[in-house]
Amino acid sequence: MAYSVEVSRRNPTCFLFLVDQSASMNDRMPGDTTQSKADFVATAVNRILHELIIRCSKNMEIYRYFQVGVIGYGATVGPALPGNFT
Repeated sequence: MAYSVEVSRRNPTCFLFLVDQSASMNDRMPGDTTQSKADFVATAVNRILHELIIRCSKNMEIYRYFQVGVIGYGATVGPALPGNFT
């Protein structure tokens, strides 16, 4: 059975991104000699985050529909985005 609860300020949802930050992410994407795996993943995650921000913005206000986390892993594991978030 599919999860069918509607996302709202009263019932936000969570997005957790796990980002590989190991040395292998410096390798190039298969079939692409210009873009690294790290750049590809960064672009994809940034696009998704941008879309989530747009979906939370209405009439110049930001609504809390989503909780977002980005964790990086490689030699160590920890928050992938700098700064404090509330």
